[in-house]
Amino acid sequence: NSSATSQTYRIKSNAPTGSSYVDFIAVNTIDPKKKLSYRVYLGGSESTDFNLYGSTDYNYTVKISHTDLPVNDRRVTIIDPIAASKNNNNLVPTANCFMVVLGGAFCFDPFSFSVNSNDNEENSKLKNWANESDGGIVSVKILWQTKENGDVGDPVMGIVNAENDHTNIVDIKRNDNLDLMTSPLTGKDQGRIFCRVAPNTTGGSGVISACDAKDNILWSWHIWITDYNPDRTGNFNVLEPANKRKQKYIGNSAPDQLPMMDRNLGAITGYDTIPPTPLEKSKTNGFHYQWGRKDLFPSSYSSLDLNTILGVNSTDPVKNMLNRYGPDGLKYIPCDTRTESATLRKAYQNPTIYYYKGIAWCSDSDFSSFWKPDLKTVNDPCPAGWRLPKKENFRALFKGDYLYSSGGSFHRSTLSEADLLKGQSDGGYQVTYDDKGHTTYLRLAGYLRTAENFSFVGQQANIWTADYRYSFNYGWNVNGQGYKCFSVSSDWYTSDAHTLRCIQER
Repeated sequence: NSSATSQTYRIKSNAPTGSSYVDFIAVNTIDPKKKLSYRVYLGGSESTDFNLYGSTDYNYTVKISHTDLPVNDRRVTIIDPIAASKNNNNLVPTANCFMVVLGGAFCFDPFSFSVNSNDNEENSKLKNWANESDGGIVSVKILWQTKENGDVGDPVMGIVNAENDHTNIVDIKRNDNLDLMTSPLTGKDQGRIFCRVAPNTTGGSGVISACDAKDNILWSWHIWITDYNPDRTGNFNVLEPANKRKQKYIGNSAPDQLPMMDRNLGAITGYDTIPPTPLEKSKTNGFHYQWGRKDLFPSSYSSLDLNTILGVNSTDPVKNMLNRYGPDGLKYIPCDTRTESATLRKAYQNPTIYYYKGIAWCSDSDFSSFWKPDLKTVNDPCPAGWRLPKKENFRALFKGDYLYSSGGSFHRSTLSEADLLKGQSDGGYQVTYDDKGHTTYLRLAGYLRTAENFSFVGQQANIWTADYRYSFNYGWNVNGQGYKCFSVSSDWYTSDAHTLRCIQER
């Protein structure tokens, strides 16, 4: 990079994505939370050379010397963390996903839940669990986070103070300042959870959780770190700027409906055209969800055109997957799969575990009501002001005659072989959604259906709807194999982990 005119300018903003570096951390002997991070980028002898070559020895001499804080040296990060609760009065409506800008801070009532215009509904499920024998919420922590560029770059939530101290990123306080160990949170209006994310990344996702006195997880929330910020009201298309874009699906005799997000839930970016590279296509995947469950599971992330990723349950980071890392930004959080069904509570106590037993993941008798097509439930993964779509919300994406399939399809539109092949070469489809020719990109993200392999990347897309039909639930589907069709069909196992796209509530 020509901007790195000297060693002083070998800094993150001048380093190509994926550049290797070494961090030296100096800890204050009086206050261990205070640190200095010295970042040294590796490469050739020229300051502009960030390349590392195989079968080559590299020798570095690093000298660190100063008496005052090196405030003008951009290679050094001064870490003087404050609690996430300090000067944080940005109270936001509670949902299972929070959209927050880079470096943003917010707080919320964990027992509230936003439904339609009411931001103060109660999460009765959490309240019931918090009032049982193990007591209410006494602590919060980071469960996992992504890095800003797959397996390279900085962790997007930040790095915690210590293994047992996450308060610089997520904190909890009672409104009356009583001790949480003796007076845990058990209902609305008793306290708040505070969160502050790192300012120096390009965005990503993480999950925070609330725990009881035995460190059992009671509930967890998705933190979607993004500059995407569409208005949650207004019944019209927004085309520009891209970070405000939302799309109103119109046509094919579909009833009037509210706009949808231009991207999958949790996606790094959204497109209304074909993304230019395999990596950019990967960034549109978003996360994957089992039907009826709020918890998110990673998708693929690769600069290569791949259809199948093997060994996703490895205990080491999996190449070509969007891997999860711990609160320190270093420890890999593996994909834990269990060939058993779980109750909702067991699943929510273990939000990183992918349960499946045949076609189902859940053993609860009221499972069919976990998601609803016309009402946001406490299990809905979408942010405040948004909800899961119902199958009718995709009608405008179809043309021509409609047929029911033996699996109970709502609508089916068979495509030509040429269209299907082109869609697979593009990693997805640029689909027209209104009578003015506006388009959205629907990524062929594939999905996880077994413990070992992530399959059908660039070949098949499934987007869940909130509609329930026995054990095989409805999803919008593009299948470039077998049926070779667009469809909204009820052919999908509830244990399948598919992508989501949210629609406005009002």
